[in-house]
Amino acid sequence: MEGNNVTIEIGDGVTFTRDVELCAQENGSIISIGDDVMFSNIIIRTSDSHPIYNETGTRINLPSNVKIGNHVWVSPNSKIFKGVTVGDGAIIGADSLVTKDVDSCSLAVGHPAKTVKENIKWTREKLY
Repeated sequence: MEGNNVTIEIGDGVTFTRDVELCAQENGSIISIGDDVMFSNIIIRTSDSHPIYNETGTRINLPSNVKIGNHVWVSPNSKIFKGVTVGDGAIIGADSLVTKDVDSCSLAVGHPAKTVKENIKWTREKLY
């Protein structure tokens, strides 16, 4: 957490396995995580960490909040970047780079992540 009035909100029943980096940077930035979310070895960022300016001296990479809904599964080695909202019940597949919103009950995978299935459901039930 870097900056003034930076917030990381974590809901009930959220689980973390392995390394999880929540990087809320720059004044007023918020990472909001709903209830019953599963994370494994992931990165979430609200900022690029360093400013980028165009030829007129205007900054072109402003920070933006990240919101993860309820009952979301973020698979290993995934990254969720600034300005993204992941809807309730969504799954982010392994090794994905999320730069755009993911709808509720959708499966998104890839670099950059794209929705490949809709109207999905998942459980924490173990298969062994």
